[in-house]
Amino acid sequence: MIAVRKKDEAVFLILFVLPDVYNKRLWRVFCRMQNTTILFNLLIFLPMKRIYVFLLLGLFTNILTSCSNDPLYPQDFSNNSDELSGEIVEGRNLTLQQAMNNLNFIARNIDGNGNRRVESVDLLQVSDFSKNGITTMSSSDTEGEMNQLAYVVNFADNNGYAILGANAGVPPVLVLGDDGSFSTQDYLSFLESEPIKANKQTLQTVQSGQMDPKKLQYMMVTSAILSSSQSAILPGGNVTIKLGRDTSVLLKCNPLVRTKWDQAEPYNYYSPTSGSGVKYLAGCLPIAAAQILAAMTYHQNLRPTVTISNNYAVDWEAIADEMYAGTVRYQSTTTNALKVASLIRAIGDYVDADYSSSSTSVYVPNLESLFAYLGFDNATLDWFDKNDAFDMIVRQQLPLFVGAQERSTNAGHAFILDGWLRLEYTFDRMPIGGASERTRESFDLVHCNFGFDGMGDGYYTPGAFNLSRDNNNDEKEDNDFPWYGEDTDYSVDIYQITFNYSN
Repeated sequence: MIAVRKKDEAVFLILFVLPDVYNKRLWRVFCRMQNTTILFNLLIFLPMKRIYVFLLLGLFTNILTSCSNDPLYPQDFSNNSDELSGEIVEGRNLTLQQAMNNLNFIARNIDGNGNRRVESVDLLQVSDFSKNGITTMSSSDTEGEMNQLAYVVNFADNNGYAILGANAGVPPVLVLGDDGSFSTQDYLSFLESEPIKANKQTLQTVQSGQMDPKKLQYMMVTSAILSSSQSAILPGGNVTIKLGRDTSVLLKCNPLVRTKWDQAEPYNYYSPTSGSGVKYLAGCLPIAAAQILAAMTYHQNLRPTVTISNNYAVDWEAIADEMYAGTVRYQSTTTNALKVASLIRAIGDYVDADYSSSSTSVYVPNLESLFAYLGFDNATLDWFDKNDAFDMIVRQQLPLFVGAQERSTNAGHAFILDGWLRLEYTFDRMPIGGASERTRESFDLVHCNFGFDGMGDGYYTPGAFNLSRDNNNDEKEDNDFPWYGEDTDYSVDIYQITFNYSN
């Protein structure tokens, strides 16, 4: 339930919220390159710096199935259909109460537990984007009812945030973060200072450095908003829309990775040290890979018999015991924490990580080789494809390794996609003077784990990954989708490593 009250011009809301994951149709987000040689010969630098808040956004498909049936992630679909209040939306704008009702319903289906208090709400408008040279669905009319685009909701105590559709042409929820906060002021400053359209660049000689986490966060937010701002449900002309009829969960796959590991203590216990005796951070790629393998000891009973590193032994049974015990994170160098740290350093050795105080260079195809060495079939490094992601996460129930790389610097970050939610709802579109038309619309959210002690983890719409127009394939004109809005064309490439595994 949601309670709304105003005091001193501040809006406080109480609602049940806890994230999970969702989807939409199977449209390809990135075209495959005809020549993928470039990708497989990259020496990619991945960031080592701890990130305070990291955002990203979401994906994908269309299948009526449930994904998690184990006791660690209990589910009950005995009543998987519900109705919102059936509010009438005159024109296109949604009031804050209507947007929060959408969030409340989604949150109940995601978890059903918990109580997060809303601390602040801001409104992003079409004019915020159009004045910076960005085209959205309504940039030609930035006055009046067509100017609302998204609500930014921050929960109290740094307990997450949500970005909600503020008009009927935008999906109800674009982002639902597990932790952290989102500064609207900083984001608007970013829009004013950063070019939205980036020049196409070919990956050159590898440069040292790391992708600015806040910059990547804001890129993802921009892409999520723009890609969702031309939804197929948006009717032309003046209309009345009735929302919230026969809303149902089509698919729910809870996060496969339960851990919230980080790059600092105690996870970097076995990392090399600098000349001043300071340990280097563990690295985002080893953290992502280690969390994937740890999750698989539970879900797939993974127990490799091969040796990853001659210097750092991996106690797979101990790792599995920790997963069965539900251990999420470590705060000190306990015996079990050191066994996790040994796994992380062993992975770093195998992928030939080059540790330093500012960044770590990793030859990413070495992780592809590691997965094959551990007995995973068809381990393949390629450009990100949401069809593959859906197959990995939902059909095979395997976490997906994903990386983001900025072409101009080769700086990037590695993370995990590990959960999915798809919702469908019915609405009545009633054009002024015309006949009522009932339509069904579905949308997805995918869960991301960024490897920063839970910060930035959450659920994101598919359009967040649309950060590059053509993945270096200049023969391809564009990569927009019928129900997506403007392509940001940032110079960031998203890649993945897929595989099959059967014990």
